[in-house]
Amino acid sequence: MNDNQEIKHFRSLKIRYIARDFSNILIVLTILVVIIALFYVPFHQVIINLLAPNTESNDLIFLILYLIIILILFWTIFKKLRYAQVNIKQLIGKLTLRKKSYLPIIIVIIAHELLHRGLNELSVFFVSIFSPTLVQNTLEQSQQDYIYSSEQEFIQVTYWVILFITIVLVAPITEELLFRGIILHRWALKWGVTPSILLSSILFGLLHGDIFFASRITLGTIASLLYIKTNMLIIPIIQHGFHNFLAFLNTFVLLIYPL
Repeated sequence: MNDNQEIKHFRSLKIRYIARDFSNILIVLTILVVIIALFYVPFHQVIINLLAPNTESNDLIFLILYLIIILILFWTIFKKLRYAQVNIKQLIGKLTLRKKSYLPIIIVIIAHELLHRGLNELSVFFVSIFSPTLVQNTLEQSQQDYIYSSEQEFIQVTYWVILFITIVLVAPITEELLFRGIILHRWALKWGVTPSILLSSILFGLLHGDIFFASRITLGTIASLLYIKTNMLIIPIIQHGFHNFLAFLNTFVLLIYPL
């Protein structure tokens, strides 16, 4: 983690203030959308598409809204870091081949992916003992969440490009800035490094809201350790992005070769 001179800036970063500002922005935008929908007739169709269950553009619209929400969260985090006078460039770091060997880090990232899949299988096994229906619904939903096909080539290509940008680029950067860049630092100041790793990783896992929370917690823990070891947030960002890229690739393959 960063030295004492940098860590002191994190004392002014309150997580509740980030949540407050993020919520306020969403509320204002929601009000604006309602106003536009009331007075701008062409916008009515967008609202209708959101409410209609089986319209072709429905999934694309929801994906765009999801991306907008993540970008708003990113902007809120970025502004708070700047306000706290955190050196964002130093926080993220810079990859240089001359500085060190990244082979151990690559091995850790690959090993984590194997562990991740093993933990997911164990989660399915144990949860199925108590609730087979929950497991079945979760697996079916996870296969359908991002699998999208459209007869219009432009819409389909647009969907997959936005999906890639969202889950492989924007989401990992935003989540790592929040969980490892802010929460890990804040809680380390309060309770120490080890409790902050455990608690921030548990929070990271639980907020994903599915039965695979064990593997999510592991992802958060590995990301925290990589950040502390390298003192560069870019490393867990790459790890997180690579993890999400594999999920994106799996989804794309399922579209081409459905089970």
